[in-house]
Amino acid sequence: MGALSTARRTRLHRTNAAMYLASLNTSCSLDDLSKIDWDALLSVPHWCFSDKTQTNQLQLVCGTVFLAPAIVHWIDGSRLIEVRTLVGAEYFDSAIRAGAGRVGCEPVDIKTEVPELLASAGAAVMVGAVENETVRSILSDQFPMDIEAIEPDVARTVYELALTTIDSVQEAQANQVAQATQEAHPDQSTGQDAS
Repeated sequence: MGALSTARRTRLHRTNAAMYLASLNTSCSLDDLSKIDWDALLSVPHWCFSDKTQTNQLQLVCGTVFLAPAIVHWIDGSRLIEVRTLVGAEYFDSAIRAGAGRVGCEPVDIKTEVPELLASAGAAVMVGAVENETVRSILSDQFPMDIEAIEPDVARTVYELALTTIDSVQEAQANQVAQATQEAHPDQSTGQDAS
């Protein structure tokens, strides 16, 4: 059964990827289109199928994790607060912890507005983490800004750190909700009768 569900998931991913790529308004050359094979379809990332809110959150977290080595050295408190507000306090704290020890972040132009800085860095990470070069090129056209190239290994590392960050924050939030529910209704959460 496991192999069947894996095969089914693979076919579903390829189908969704093909539909997504077909829906894009890009001017792919015939050469580019000929390079989209089964493996290329598997390299289309999950964020292509996510809603805009989830994709934007991923982009901001990717940007924060990528820029964390520079952000920890900022002395302008208003810029730090702006990043924290854009990303969300829990995501910010977790992203900074995840990315601060990483090396390889170039110095940041302090004149660049924070939203643009995070969006650009996040897009570069998200696109750079795509393994297939043709798909990477197609997806880079889907962002409204120029994307600086990031080494694929660095992009993939940062991307994985960002996904782990999002998962850990969402898990902590779910645990807090479950704990609050259990505290508010102790008899219901244990399945015991109050009588």
